[in-house]
Amino acid sequence: MTESVFVVVRKLSMSLSTPIENLNKAQVSLQQQTGVKSIEYLESKHRMDVTYDASVINIAQILGMLEMTEVSVVKSRWQRYRIGYYRFVDKNIYDNARYNPVCCNKSPSIRRR
Repeated sequence: MTESVFVVVRKLSMSLSTPIENLNKAQVSLQQQTGVKSIEYLESKHRMDVTYDASVINIAQILGMLEMTEVSVVKSRWQRYRIGYYRFVDKNIYDNARYNPVCCNKSPSIRRR
């Protein structure tokens, strides 16, 4: 299998009140999603590192899966900024993966009568 050029790593800070059982359920459910390469939970930093192919799945879908398993992400200003940036980059990657290139080095055709 070839490695995609659209693989990204996202660092999500988890809430301190999230039970470890819910984090384990979230890891299992995310691993089953198409496009997710790996999930690593760093307990000392309360952070989940998710590696996925952004041309297949995006951060909004991952956050939705986390909410379904009752795992909450820290709601700080920095985390909101970071997630907004992740959404922007994921949208660009998704659009670029589906872009059909057009040749632009031809001179324009001039119609003469």
